[in-house]
Amino acid sequence: MDVQLRNLIAKVNIIDAETCDSIVEKSKDWPWMKHQWYSHQDQVSHTHEEKELDVVYADGIPSFVHNTYMMHINQVWKQYMEILPELLQHGFNANAEESTEMNPFNMVKYWTSCRMNKYTEGTCMRPHYDHIHSIFQGEKRGIPILSVIGCLSDPSDYDGGQLIFWDDFEVEMEKGDIILFPSNYLYPHQVKEVTRGERHTFVSWGF
Repeated sequence: MDVQLRNLIAKVNIIDAETCDSIVEKSKDWPWMKHQWYSHQDQVSHTHEEKELDVVYADGIPSFVHNTYMMHINQVWKQYMEILPELLQHGFNANAEESTEMNPFNMVKYWTSCRMNKYTEGTCMRPHYDHIHSIFQGEKRGIPILSVIGCLSDPSDYDGGQLIFWDDFEVEMEKGDIILFPSNYLYPHQVKEVTRGERHTFVSWGF
């Protein structure tokens, strides 16, 4: 099997610009705080002293906004499932009349609550791969399978802020784009430092 890793990064422009702008405007009143990341070595969460982005966690996002995100994520996920057999050279006929549940690539049962990310001048997301510790706890537990990034900002709103995989592969994000990609060590990624303006995104993980 000869599958290019970059082919498993899917991008769809699906959220209308008016909705994106409305969410960004409403988010000004939400409880922003510095991003935290979990250290497996120390078994505690940390925040970098420099260049750390701001986030709003699920309990600070209104339910109607979260429902909007989930509606679009599920639409993109359905499309992603339909193209996976061809990408992976699998014999399953994605156009057959079988229900979604019969698709062998229907591996996502739940999506995490979304988190908002805000990159302002001088902030970034350092290189990492998605190992989402919070999914391992709680009533619904699992291992992250798919990562989601949704973009609410137009590229003209900021400079820098490129989404980079493997140090040299940029995925250009337009306002209203949602991308899906596997949540594992094969997909290290980062967001370069923003040098002007603000870059607003949301993230979620399927498990």
